[in-house]
Amino acid sequence: MRPSHTTLQPPHRLDLRAADLARGVATLLTVDERRARAALEAGWHADGLAFLSVRSALCAFLEAQRASGAWQPGDEVLVSALTIQDMPKLIEAHGFVPVAVEVDAHGMAPRLDDLQRKCNARTRAVLVAHLFGARVELAEVARFCRQHGLLLLEDCAQAFVGPGFVGHPEADLAMFSFGTLKTCTALGGALARVRDPALRARMAEIQTCWPRQRTGAFVAKLARAAAFLVAQHPLVYGLLAHAIALGGESIGAVLRRATRGFPAGDVVELLSLLRKRPCAALLAFLRVRLAHVDAERLVRRAAVGEELAARADGHVPGAGARYRTHWIFPIETTSPARLREALWRIGIDASGASNIAAVGGVAARALVQSLVFVPAYPELSPAARAALAEAVQAHLRRDVLTLELPPGTPAPLARSAAC
Repeated sequence: MRPSHTTLQPPHRLDLRAADLARGVATLLTVDERRARAALEAGWHADGLAFLSVRSALCAFLEAQRASGAWQPGDEVLVSALTIQDMPKLIEAHGFVPVAVEVDAHGMAPRLDDLQRKCNARTRAVLVAHLFGARVELAEVARFCRQHGLLLLEDCAQAFVGPGFVGHPEADLAMFSFGTLKTCTALGGALARVRDPALRARMAEIQTCWPRQRTGAFVAKLARAAAFLVAQHPLVYGLLAHAIALGGESIGAVLRRATRGFPAGDVVELLSLLRKRPCAALLAFLRVRLAHVDAERLVRRAAVGEELAARADGHVPGAGARYRTHWIFPIETTSPARLREALWRIGIDASGASNIAAVGGVAARALVQSLVFVPAYPELSPAARAALAEAVQAHLRRDVLTLELPPGTPAPLARSAAC
């Protein structure tokens, strides 16, 4: 579908400025990987380890559990039913079994009743994903893990709010991502806090055996980021969308390919991409980024999200979480395609669920299929924010009216009633 406007608001913006990109270029002079790693990890946390990605950190953790004999093939990990799609694949690839646990869409926390039902003698850990920039309340999950002798693992890839938050204090493994689209992006890299010193040492040793990421791969990411900074201007983005549509594709599909961190055809290829040490330049750049977190933008982004959440009351998964930064902004709707079309017509691009997947559970699958991610970043003009909010409200009113009509009401009548 071709946009009807010359300008088009992109669904997401990089949390990166031109000055940050210049600092990234400067880190290419860093060649001592060991020194760069030591400086980054020491500045992050006493229990910190740096990895190429969160998925790489999970690989090292699972390999450490298998190699030590702490876990046996067939042991189980209870996983948030709504999570990043590669995480369950990696658990399976290491010989373990991911078991989906339903989440409460209001706060995105795993449901305790389902944890109780799924827990058994083979269960070894609970892996909780913090999604949409909302931080899951983990006190009850942590208590459950203590009672059953389970490890608590946190995927905090979408929950970074600055160096002050390093995961729940009782988490055995807390993992943060700094990939291209993440808050405080370093165009890659991850930091993990590993509470047990012996486990931390095993994970560090495992990583030393992996090949090092090529510096050229990091250079390519810097170049793509420079292109993205230009492309995310609404006028440029709109012109690109027109040009790409002429070729029979959507700009969303093109950008998903361009920003995909580890494009793999199967799990074997995925493992080969993940099992790499970050190069010295990436480690140095991540340290620089942590020293220049744009806290003001985070505050403004949260405020924009809260403003929109108030207009979309009851249709925002994770709205019940106490801490929300709105890294991305999900709207739950019975007609996702219709909402995206309505926003497209007013010059706003929205996206689908992307790499967030339901790994089990009827409710989680239904939720993923109903999601539309809309722009809620501070660079949106007041006029664009107002137009977005009005379009979302109008669409959700139509959603409600359609649901309230008697079964069997023809679709055209439902639409006219909504108007």
